[in-house]
Amino acid sequence: MPQRGSGGGEEWFAEYVKKHAKPKPPQSNFAAIEKKHRAALPDSYKQFMKSIGPKTFKDVEGEEGYNVEILPLAKVDFEFSGFTEARRKRTIAHPILFATTEHGDAFCFKVVAKSTDYEVHRYDHEMDDFEPFTRNFAAFIKRLADG
Repeated sequence: MPQRGSGGGEEWFAEYVKKHAKPKPPQSNFAAIEKKHRAALPDSYKQFMKSIGPKTFKDVEGEEGYNVEILPLAKVDFEFSGFTEARRKRTIAHPILFATTEHGDAFCFKVVAKSTDYEVHRYDHEMDDFEPFTRNFAAFIKRLADG
């Protein structure tokens, strides 16, 4: 899938989070998780999880049955353990898997030094490879919500 909707969408994202905030979203100790894994999560991701929590987007981009689940923090995979080390080093050195599909695809943050506004890449299980999806998490949510 080509990278669409690559604009940040920060204003749109702030309105989306405000509109869809749950009265009692699950509590998450981001500081402890980040310290344990020695990795910072994007602020927009933390804001989404603090306000909305895990969520499934259905029929993403008009593809019936292509549902993307934003995982609860306890299920976020900081090692992308389902991916071979050799393959991961050729594509994304330190992916953090935060969303999955029923089809076997996954969405990861492409962790790079000196930044926490990571690009989102899709792991295409059929091609056994990562591909750029959006510029950041805010743009990711916009792309999922837009269809």
